[in-house]
Amino acid sequence: MAGLVTERRGIKRFSYGDLFTSDEPVSDDSEMAGFFVFSPSGLDKESQKIVTEGKPIFLAGMYPIYREEVQLYNQIGLKEFWFMEGFELYNPRRKNLASNKQD
Repeated sequence: MAGLVTERRGIKRFSYGDLFTSDEPVSDDSEMAGFFVFSPSGLDKESQKIVTEGKPIFLAGMYPIYREEVQLYNQIGLKEFWFMEGFELYNPRRKNLASNKQD
């Protein structure tokens, strides 16, 4: 994540719903090829903001996504994707949700 943030800092905002994809899998243990940004799952709202002397820092969660799911994600949106049956927040080997959805 640190490399991705460093590479895209100032280019992309890392706002909820933003997608970051690659041609390569995100790790050797997963076929997922990107991430989407959403609220960090383990923090309450008050803990997501870090006050600094300069601009505040807002923490965000990065959640893995299959390349094939990007079109589905763009069609149905973040909220519906997040609550879709089969979406497993912490499982980088979960079933590809794009293979379940029919147009």
